[in-house]
Amino acid sequence: MIRLEMKKRNWIIACGGLAFGSVAMTSCNQTHKSSSSLEVTGKVEKIKAQKVYLESLSFTSPNPEIVDSASVEKDGTYSLKTITKGENLYAVVVDQQYPFFFINDNDKITLNIDPENTRKPDIQGSEASTALYEFLNEYAKKDSSAAADKAMIDTLNNQDVPVKKQDSIINSLTNRKNETLQSLNDLIKNYIENTPSPAGAAYGIVQGTRTMDPKILLPIAENTAKKFPSDGNLAALMSMLKQNAASVPDQNYKLLGKQAPDLKMNDVNGRPMSISQFKGKYVLVDFWASWCGPCREENPNVVAAYQKFRNKNFTIVGVSLDKDKESWIKAIQHDKLTWNHMSDLKFWDSEAVAAYGFDGIPFNVLVDPTGKIIASSLRGEALEQKLSEVLK
Repeated sequence: MIRLEMKKRNWIIACGGLAFGSVAMTSCNQTHKSSSSLEVTGKVEKIKAQKVYLESLSFTSPNPEIVDSASVEKDGTYSLKTITKGENLYAVVVDQQYPFFFINDNDKITLNIDPENTRKPDIQGSEASTALYEFLNEYAKKDSSAAADKAMIDTLNNQDVPVKKQDSIINSLTNRKNETLQSLNDLIKNYIENTPSPAGAAYGIVQGTRTMDPKILLPIAENTAKKFPSDGNLAALMSMLKQNAASVPDQNYKLLGKQAPDLKMNDVNGRPMSISQFKGKYVLVDFWASWCGPCREENPNVVAAYQKFRNKNFTIVGVSLDKDKESWIKAIQHDKLTWNHMSDLKFWDSEAVAAYGFDGIPFNVLVDPTGKIIASSLRGEALEQKLSEVLK
């Protein structure tokens, strides 16, 4: 997990989820550009500051490097200088308490400091820094909103509230949280792809490791690194992202070629059914729930696939993570899901989660007539393409 904490001295660019390599760390701030000078001047407002420090931040280590320091004049002004090699993320730190971040896209930058306004400091001469703070502030809004919804969901799950009423609230909050997280990931992607600043792009990639699938983030980062081939920060991040993506368990790889775990639950009429009873057919085991917005959005694609292939020794078994039976049945009817359905109505405590090892829905596996899993995570066009391939 990687974050900038802007209100405390012990700010961190913490790198949980990124594997550190010694080669990557030693190269993190090296570029092939020639050295240039950086001068940062400004004024400290509202407090009687004693000293300011100029720190160079690493995208691959939580420890900054102090590259200059200076006493604050009686009128609050200060001046800091260092030698740089290409763009990087820096911080002016007041009295070892208040860090103010900026990108050195210019050799002369003015940073006027107000400890009461850390989210929108007065920065002149650095368009990249202005854009960075715009990104950070929008990011903070979305991140806080998603976190608040998650906290409310957790609270409701631990309260003794009538199931139907509780599920209705949880469903609404879950959909809103998922939409916010998707919006957050879109924000990160757009910032990375559109910023003209390699240091800004590097920071966007670092933030992306918090919420984005490494296998989705990696190609975005690769394309960005190609735009800035001489940037050492991006080269170091790419090395670590590749290690991280490779270390993330691939659900497809774990399941492919194995026998599908048999699930035994009740259908919508309360009658026992199992996955194994459909052996001899190609079966799409589709994990979903009435409260899952992305699942409901994907359902038209699943319906279309079912209509096209149902007469070719193919069927679907829907496995729901619902808790409320009425909501489950209403969603089946509303979305016109005319295949077999089963559920133990245990939400994320469902036997299905443990048996198939997924941590998000929609999720599915395609099982061949022998009961072996031959594909998983088939969505949109990928589902029809795979079915066309095997159901010739």
